[in-house]
Amino acid sequence: MIKTVRISDIRPAPYNPRRISEEQFAKLQESLRVIGFTVPILVNSKNSIIIAGHQRTKAATAIGYTEVPAILVSNVSSGDEIKFNQLHNGVDAQRGFECYVNTEGFKLGKFIDIEATRFTVKKAGATYVKEICRMLLKYGNVLSCVICRGEVLIGTNYVRACELLGMTPRCYIIEDSLFDQAFDYMKADYGEYSYDAIEKSTYVQGLAQMHRNLTKGDLKKRNKSTLYENYVIPYLMSSEAESILDFGCGKGAYITHLMKNYEWAVGVEFFNNNGSQINVSMGNRQIDHLIEYLTKEKTFDVVVCDSVLNSVDSVKAEKSVMACLNLFCKNKLFISGRPLKAVLDKLGHSKDKSARKYVSYLDGDNFTGDYRKGNWYFQHFHDKEGIKQLLESSGFKIERMTYMTYGDSWQVEAVKVRDLSRQEHIDGVDFEFNLPLPGGKSYQRNEDVKRILGLI
Repeated sequence: MIKTVRISDIRPAPYNPRRISEEQFAKLQESLRVIGFTVPILVNSKNSIIIAGHQRTKAATAIGYTEVPAILVSNVSSGDEIKFNQLHNGVDAQRGFECYVNTEGFKLGKFIDIEATRFTVKKAGATYVKEICRMLLKYGNVLSCVICRGEVLIGTNYVRACELLGMTPRCYIIEDSLFDQAFDYMKADYGEYSYDAIEKSTYVQGLAQMHRNLTKGDLKKRNKSTLYENYVIPYLMSSEAESILDFGCGKGAYITHLMKNYEWAVGVEFFNNNGSQINVSMGNRQIDHLIEYLTKEKTFDVVVCDSVLNSVDSVKAEKSVMACLNLFCKNKLFISGRPLKAVLDKLGHSKDKSARKYVSYLDGDNFTGDYRKGNWYFQHFHDKEGIKQLLESSGFKIERMTYMTYGDSWQVEAVKVRDLSRQEHIDGVDFEFNLPLPGGKSYQRNEDVKRILGLI
C-alpha cells in the first residue's frame, strides 16, 4: 500500500551508495516539478529509515515538499534493506528493457493497479527479475512502475516479476503530452554508484580465495591458474630467474610447488584462512620469510599477482598493491584479474544462463558490491584501456596481454621500466603491511618492511 509520509518523520540510511553531482541534483529537482513524484520511496516501517529514494527525498525537500509517497516494508533485514536499495537504484538505471501496456481509461497522475496480463514485456533482465521475485515473495508487493504513452519507463523487470508471481503491478501514469520530458527524466543518470562510504571489513575478501590442487590428475579438479600455466611457468622454464614473489598468493599451491626448485620462492598472503577464520600467524610467518629475503636482495626477478586486483575493495587498495609490486619487482611482472566485459554481459543478459545467486551493481570505479551474511564483498573489474593505464602509471610496460581468451579473466606479462616515488612506495607498504584484521586489530608489519628497505 502506498501512503504519504512526512519527510521530517523519516531518515536516510548510512549505506546509500548513490553519488550525485550538483547538475544531476538540479535535474532531479526539475523532474519533480515537471512530472511529479512518480516513484514511491521505500521506508523501513520499524525504524523509519529510507531504504530507497534518498536522493529523490532530498531533492523534494529542496523544492519545498514536506511529504512524499512511500511504501512501508515490514520486518526487513539489514541485508535486504541494502538489496532493495540496489534494486531500486540499479535496475532503474538499466537500459534496453522494453514493456508496453494500453492505459486508455486509467487515471493519470495517480498510483493505481493494472493487471499484469495487460502488459507486454518484450525484453527484461532475467537475473534482476529473479532477484525481484525473491524480494516480492518475502516482503509483498513493495515496488512500482512508471508508464507514459503506453510505455513502461521504469520498472519493466518488476512488471515481469509480477507476471510470474501472479501479482498486480502498482503503476503511476504520466500524461502523454509529457512523454519526451518524462522519457528524458526517467532515463537520465542521477549520479553513479559508489561504495566509498560503506564501512569495509577488508579481511573478508580473502574468503573468496581459489582452492587449487596441483597433484590431481584431472585437470578440471586441479582448478589450475591460467596465469601460472600459460605465463609464469613457461617463462621460468626458459629464463634464468632465481627469485619469485607471489604477492597475494591465496592458498599458495603454485608458490609452494615452486619452492621445491627455487631457494627463494616467496609467497605472501595477508588473509590466509580456512574458509571462516584468518590465520594471522601464517601471514606473519610469510612476512618474516619475505623480510629474510629482503635482507639479502631488495627485489625479485619475477613477481606474480594472480587474481588479486579483482579482490581489492577500493581504488586506494589497488594503488597500494601496485606500489608494492613496483617496489619488489626487479624485472618481470605477471598479473591477472577479471574483465569488465564479463560482468557487463552478466548484468545485462536477457536469458539467465549463469545461475547467479546474487545481483550486483557496478559503481563508477567498476566495483561491484554484494552484501551477504552481514558483510560486504567487493569485486573489481577492468577494461583493456584501464589495464594499460594502471600498469603504465605503476611503472610497468605491457609485453603481452590476453583478455577473455581463457574464460572470464585477463592476464598480463609486463616488464618494470621505472621506479615509483619513494612516497608512493611508503604509502603502499603502510597500507598493505598494516591491513585490518578481525577484532579491530591489524598486522602492524609496515615498519618492519620499510626499515629493511631503507624507507624510514
